[in-house]
Formats: sequence, C-alpha cells, structure tokens
Amino acid sequence: MKLKPKFVLASLFLLTIFLISSLLLYQFFLKEILLELEKKFVTNRIKQLLTYLEIEKEGLLGFTKDWAAWSEAYLFLKGKNPNFPKVNLTVESWTNNNLSILLYVDRSGNPLAGGFYDKKIQKVIPIDKSWVKEHWSTFLKFYPEPGPQTGYVGLSFYGDLPCIVAIHSVTTSDFRAQPVGFLITARGFTQEVLDLWIKLFEFQTLKFDKIPKEKRELFEISFKEEFIYEGKIFLEDFSQTLFLVISFQIFKILPLESYLLKLIFLQVAFLFFFFLVFFFYFKEFLVDRLLSLVKQISELREGRKEKIFFEGKDEIGLIVQELNQLYEKVKTQIKEIEEAKKIYQIIAERANMLIALLDERKEIVYLNPLAKRYLDSETLKRLLTRDKIEKDSYFQICSLNGNFLQVEVIPVKELSSYYLLIGYDVTYFKEKIDQLFEMSIKDFLTEVYNRRYLEEILKKLHPLVKRGEEKYAVLFIDLDDLKKINDTFGHLAGDVVLKRVAKVISENIRESDWVGRWGGDEFLVVIKGSLDEAKTVAERILKMVKDLKFTFRDQVIQTSVSIGIAPLEKDRGIEETIKIADKLAYESKRAGKGGVKVANFL
Repeated sequence: MKLKPKFVLASLFLLTIFLISSLLLYQFFLKEILLELEKKFVTNRIKQLLTYLEIEKEGLLGFTKDWAAWSEAYLFLKGKNPNFPKVNLTVESWTNNNLSILLYVDRSGNPLAGGFYDKKIQKVIPIDKSWVKEHWSTFLKFYPEPGPQTGYVGLSFYGDLPCIVAIHSVTTSDFRAQPVGFLITARGFTQEVLDLWIKLFEFQTLKFDKIPKEKRELFEISFKEEFIYEGKIFLEDFSQTLFLVISFQIFKILPLESYLLKLIFLQVAFLFFFFLVFFFYFKEFLVDRLLSLVKQISELREGRKEKIFFEGKDEIGLIVQELNQLYEKVKTQIKEIEEAKKIYQIIAERANMLIALLDERKEIVYLNPLAKRYLDSETLKRLLTRDKIEKDSYFQICSLNGNFLQVEVIPVKELSSYYLLIGYDVTYFKEKIDQLFEMSIKDFLTEVYNRRYLEEILKKLHPLVKRGEEKYAVLFIDLDDLKKINDTFGHLAGDVVLKRVAKVISENIRESDWVGRWGGDEFLVVIKGSLDEAKTVAERILKMVKDLKFTFRDQVIQTSVSIGIAPLEKDRGIEETIKIADKLAYESKRAGKGGVKVANFL
C-alpha cells in the first residue's frame, strides 16, 4: 500500500481512536483526577494552616521563655524591684509584641503584674482571675513540680476570643535559679487575623468554636460537586479536654469539568476539519515530492550522492537549495574544526597552567599533561557537584600531591553542559599570605595575639552579649615586678619571663577563650562564660604562674601576676570594661600582688 492510502486510513483511524479515548478518559479517569486534585488542594491548605499555627505556638513559647528570663522580672517577683510594672510593662509591651495577655503571677498563680489588652479601648485592663485559675490549674496538672525551664503552650479561648496561651517559669537569665513565679502570655485571633488567614489560605469563611473531646480524625471535609467545600479541623485545647474546632469553607479551583466534554467535541471537530483540508489540498502537492526528497537525503547521508537534485522553485525547492549549501558548509567546517583542534591541543599541552574539559556527566574529556599531575577524576567530580555551577566560578582546592590550586570553572554553554577548568598552582602565594596574616595578629615576642587583633575579637563578641546570646568576661593580667627583673638581669631575661608566662596563660585557658598581649607587661584574656567560670580560669593561671621558677646569674626568682576580672555587658562599652579590669588588677597588685579581683556591680 502506498503512502497516500496509508495516510488516509491512518488519519481516519487515529481520529476515531481519539474520539472514543477522549470520551472514556473523561468518564473513567479525568473526572476522578479532578476530584482528587480538589481533595489534595483543600488538604494542603489545611496542612499549611496547621503548620502556621504550630509556628505561632513555638514563637509565642519562645517569646514567653525570653521574657520569663528577664532579670528585672525575676527581681520583681522576689520583691526586690517594686517599680517593674510601672517602668517596664507599658502598653507598647502588648502592642509591639501583638499580645492580648501579658501577666506575671506568683508561685501560687496569683496575678502580680500585667493584664489583658483590650484593642477596642486600647488599654490594659485587669485579667479575669477565674480564667487565670483555670489555666494555672491545667499547667500544674501537667507539671506538678515546674523547673526553671518548664514551659507549656496550647490553644484556648479568653471569653469569645480564640488565642494561643503560653506559660513559662520566671527565673534568672541563665535558667539556673528555681522559679520565683510564672509568666502567662496569650496572642488572640481577632477578626483581623481571621480575615488575614482567609486571604492567605484562600478560604471563603473561617471561624473558631469548641466542643467536648471525643475520638475523631484531625479534620473532616465534605467534597461536593458544587463550587464550595466545607470542612472542620479538630485541635486539642490548652487543657486537652476539649476540641477547639476551626470551621471553614473554600471555593473549588477546577470548575472546568462541566465544560470538558464540550471542549473534547470541539477539539475533535477542529481536527477532522483540518484533516479534510490537509488531505484534499496537499495530497498531490506535498506527499510525492517529500518522498523523493527523503530518498535523496538518505542517499546523500550514505555517500552515494554529492548533491540533491530537485525541480521546482517553490518552498520545497528553496529548502533543497539551502540543504545543498548547508552540506557544503558543513564539510568545510568539519575540515577547519579538525585543523583547529590540533592547534588548540598543542597550545593546551604546552601551556603553564592546568586545563581540563569535562562533559555533562562530569566525565573527563581532556586533561593536559600538567592537569594530570595534579588532578584525578574523583577530585574533579567533587568540585563540580558540591555547588550548582551556572556561571564562571572560582575555587581553591588541594591537589593530589598536597599543593593548593586556584581553579576557574567555566560552563561551556556552546557545548551543552560541558565544563572548562583552568587552574594555577598557588601554593607558594598561599603560604606567604598565611604567614603574613599570622604575623599581623600575633605578638612577635610571646606568640600570643596582639592588642589590635584582640580589639577586633571584642568588637565581634560585644553584639552577641548585647542580644543576650552569649556571656563573656575579660581578665586583665599584670605581670608583677617585670621592671625589677629588667633592671636587675637585663631585658633579655625579662623577655624570657614574658614568653614563659604567656605560654602558661595559653596552656590554661580553654579553646573557646582568647589571650593576647595588651601592653609591655600586661595580658588580656577573653573568657566565654560567666564571672564564676572566668574566676576559675584566673585562679588556675595564678597558681601555674606562681609555680614558675627562673634562674638568672645563679639567682632563682619566682613570678606572680595580679588579675582583674570584669564581665562584658550590653550597657557597658568595651573600653570601659577593660579599664575596670585594669583597675582591679592594679588594686590586686597594691593589696600584695599575686591575687584576683572580681568586679561587683550589684
């Protein structure tokens, strides 16, 4: 059978199959898919809302924990800071933190400071004591003996207002002291919040309610063929004895099933019309000539022809003319490429740099002799897979023989996903840079950090202290009688003492601490931790320095240091803290040398 009858029969057959399959596909498959997509869409919206609620709960509990560890609040609940409510609990404490309830209570649950912020009158009003008692009792039921880090969060109602409620023990900022009271916070879901959720999660309506707790699924959804779905989400409340119910309605997103059948028939009619036009208008004009063209192209590909011969000056004739010209260009370009390839390979092999080419599977296509000395396939694969390289990128890597390489990776977009790698051995320069950096931050004599580097460290640590993320203290260490040693035995003897003392200090601090030479006979140590931890380190340094003995001119001398300790605090600058520690070291020296003085700001 020739091409024309085959074409007609195949077209009619395909048209019939398409029509039947479209009807069956819609009836037994597409309809169910649309409904399943709707279910997944609504379920996904519910999961997003639940995730949002969990994030809100965790955020409120974290906020409550931070404010429960407020030193001012701790002193207030101990009866030592009576002005705390007036000074620290302003209306902005509620509004800035989007709170409905902010309440400090004693260990028996009696309200002492704070209340409920009424948005309508924009004032803080007294809290409902029965509400406090109910939630306080629930908290004690779950935590009969709350510790300094005990906290709990859950969903509840304050009157008609649904909200998240969090309770946390009030203690010191380091969470070590036993609770002196508790902080209760709540963030209400006002109508503004619900409207925001409706817009954010694409609900039609949304409301809260509560019902007795019973065995249920997490959520229920009524999937209908109308344009709106209805559903309920059941969440345990604060007491875990009731369900807090979120009722919602949501529009369907795929109402096209009612038009799908019409669309299928319209598509079939269009294809049938197109087929008729194509068959009666192009059968003689196109099919035979295309078959002839295909045959000649096949002969050209097999090398049996050097050119395609075709009569006619229409579009097909122009295509044939372009194909002939393109074929001649391709032959010429292949010859030029082979010649250029040889030239580039000679250049690459004689270049004083590493050159590698890898394909889209990260397999090596080419390595010049220098690249073979430094790199292997595994090293190159790790380099290309650790980051998604879409533009020219620079890396420093270690070669097979331990040298440092500066490598540029260039995606060759003209070759699909190929990568060109050009590298240089920069081992000598890196070693010199490392040496210069080490010299710039270390004291030449004692080999501990110099003053300038310590100042940079303190500038980086102080913001952590201001945000309450870390605690640090400084030890100002003054070497006793260094001038006397210099005058008696000479400056070389003094240098020996300085180096030995610096070594002792370095060996008796922790990896998280820093030590540097601050002045002639002065050292500064930055301790990560509290004053007690800093004092422990200082006493260890003091003892080890006293155990040092030096012999100069047949005379044995002992050394000692005087140490002042001051904490790095958010309200006190670095320079002022160091001055305090320096003054304390001086006071220790005046008191008899070889001692420790700790700052006391209470």
